[in-house]
Amino acid sequence: MLRYLLCVRAACRRQMLRVACFPGGVRQAFLRNAAQTPAVFASIRIKQELLEVAKITNADMIELSQEHLQTIRTHAESTYPDECCGIILGYLANEGKTVVEVMPTENAWNTEAAAEFPGERTTESKRRQYTIAPEVMLKTQREARDRSLNIIGIFHSHPDHPAIPSECDRLYAWQGYSYIIVSVQNGKAGELKSWSLDDTHQFQAEEIENIK
Repeated sequence: MLRYLLCVRAACRRQMLRVACFPGGVRQAFLRNAAQTPAVFASIRIKQELLEVAKITNADMIELSQEHLQTIRTHAESTYPDECCGIILGYLANEGKTVVEVMPTENAWNTEAAAEFPGERTTESKRRQYTIAPEVMLKTQREARDRSLNIIGIFHSHPDHPAIPSECDRLYAWQGYSYIIVSVQNGKAGELKSWSLDDTHQFQAEEIENIK
């Protein structure tokens, strides 16, 4: 069952810019009468940055501190039974990724976001879906650049389900980014895993290395 979906959607009523994003990058952009809007150029910059991440990072390893892990777990527990979500900032290198900051965000999933997706997805609530608002993604991307950082991934929770990516997670993912999932069982954060896409667009587990 298609349970988990990250979709970042920017809707301008006049320009009709719609963007589906995953971990800091534009998954696809449908533009109609919007070629000159600032949001379009910002979205293009995010996509370019995403492609650079895929080029730089080869190793399946992510370094983060116990404080970062606790931030993810605390956010996941605070939003239970809804899914939580957030953005991961850090550095990129051939040997892997190093997390500098974990930024919890609001789960902006609502009926308007659901309307972008057909079938059973339209009936799902925040307990099975999450959305990061496009303006949050764009603002974070600009601030990260100012700090010489990159958006290197996204985290979210699976309430009362394992920390394993769903088919929707896979379909909307981008190679080069880390996808941290934390399982929350009965309100308590438990198993936490990181995943990244291989060359065949299949998720592979990433090694998580704790740093002090």
